[in-house]
Amino acid sequence: GKTGDIVHAFELFTDNLIDEHCRESFQDFVNIDTLAERIGTRQNISLEYLSLKQGWCRAGFIVVNRNESGIPVQVEFVVENISAERKKELEARDALEEAYAAANKANASKSAFLNNMSHDIRTPMNAIVGFSSIAAEHIDNKERVLDCISKITASSKHLLSIINEVLDMSRIESGKIHIEEQETNLPAIMHDFMSMIQE
Repeated sequence: GKTGDIVHAFELFTDNLIDEHCRESFQDFVNIDTLAERIGTRQNISLEYLSLKQGWCRAGFIVVNRNESGIPVQVEFVVENISAERKKELEARDALEEAYAAANKANASKSAFLNNMSHDIRTPMNAIVGFSSIAAEHIDNKERVLDCISKITASSKHLLSIINEVLDMSRIESGKIHIEEQETNLPAIMHDFMSMIQE
């Protein structure tokens, strides 16, 4: 409802209401001399800025009238408070960054797990291959062949237990496994372990 010099009004607006980090871009946005050219054939243009009193806002120029050449000759200046919208965007971005970091951490853990498992699997596999070769070379030595078969059996059981543990890991992730503690024979476990790697 007021009339006056819009250039002076925008200067006061900039000096009194705009955060210092946004003032230069806001001054360029409200420059009346270049406004028509910047709008061009569009219906409106907008700029987000930080207000000293209202937080994040969006300023906009909306074309009201154009001359016969299509150049804007009358515009409306509007300001919208977008602090709540901006807060949601920042929260969504933070959540996305956290999810991205968690996914990277999970991938790194899975890579480390697979690297470790490849070594764990290789040990009994090498034992199975090695003892099979030894048994083949000493096929006439019944005692040696039986010893190799015994160690191949122990290594196979160990390999199977590793594979089962890998499968159990996926069950744990899906919450479909029950952990049950049992007593075990440690000397027997150590004997089987030594049999696998001794050769």
